[in-house]
Amino acid sequence: MAAPYYVTHNAGGGGVGSEVDPFTLAEACDAVAAGETVYVKASGAYSVQDGATGSIFYPSTAGTVTTPIVWQGYHTTIDDGGIVEIDADTNNMNYALLASAATIHCQVFKNFEFWGANTRGVASSGSDSWVFKNCSIHDTSGGEGVVGDNTLKFENCISYNNSTAGFDGDSNVLFVGCVSHGNSVGFACNVGIGYGCLGYNNSDDFFLSHVGNTLTGILGCTTDGEGTEVAFDFDNAADSFMMIAYNNIFRDNTTPIVVETDSGELQTIGRNLYDAKDNDNSNCLVVSAGDGVGDRGDVDGVDAGLFTNEAGDDYSLPADSTALASGLDAHYTVSFWADYNEGAGDNPPAE
Repeated sequence: MAAPYYVTHNAGGGGVGSEVDPFTLAEACDAVAAGETVYVKASGAYSVQDGATGSIFYPSTAGTVTTPIVWQGYHTTIDDGGIVEIDADTNNMNYALLASAATIHCQVFKNFEFWGANTRGVASSGSDSWVFKNCSIHDTSGGEGVVGDNTLKFENCISYNNSTAGFDGDSNVLFVGCVSHGNSVGFACNVGIGYGCLGYNNSDDFFLSHVGNTLTGILGCTTDGEGTEVAFDFDNAADSFMMIAYNNIFRDNTTPIVVETDSGELQTIGRNLYDAKDNDNSNCLVVSAGDGVGDRGDVDGVDAGLFTNEAGDDYSLPADSTALASGLDAHYTVSFWADYNEGAGDNPPAE
């Protein structure tokens, strides 16, 4: 049968991949080709190991930039946004999603929950150009929620309660409208941009720029360090790189911006809001080595009236927020994950 293919969690095996005679998830991984789509039904938890891979979901065929392979979850009808549960916990799997080789490029994953892995929730194993939309990654006991290589995109994703980083990529990484909390590091990459993202209750860093980057930035993001977190940490061994921090809210961070080495003059820092307690420049932007770091940007104190309900982890900005009053014109807005009720079978909004 030609694609699109259909998958259910209780398929008996030997199906043709149609809606009435669906594949197992492993059969779909073997059958799909570049440019094709697989619809995975949220019919129950997917927890059966794919062969001896140590993972539940094990893509083994590459797409291309113009013909990616699309894996899309649904509940009743396609495009209804149903979230598919990939459960690595029940059978003690190392991975929820794992690429079979370093060449499984150009995959798109929409509407999935990856959770309970021992080693990493999602691992692309060197494969490039993976896209995640409306995905949740959580409760990885031994490592990152997501770890990937180059040209990664995350849109409306959430990663939480993982033992190390929530999201960790290499180069050309884009995070849009994502949330990370309860990890050691919220977001990490060598070269990448975070736009409209939220981080809170991460023990070490909100956004970590690894050694060797050339461009890293956060735009319109909100971070609540809750007294333990560095907001933006540039851990770089080279003198030549660019950093951008613009239109962000830094709340209750130990230090909003840390530069581990000389960044030269290639930086844009401005229109950020900081806690009033950080108005001392030495506590706001800390440089471990080198000079030429430049200016930390605009500084305004923020207060308890900043967010809708900080105690309830609602970091949206009410109409009378001090941030809006200060002229901040780009900021995190509530993701659908803030209201997602797994028990009630809620779905994200339609496309």
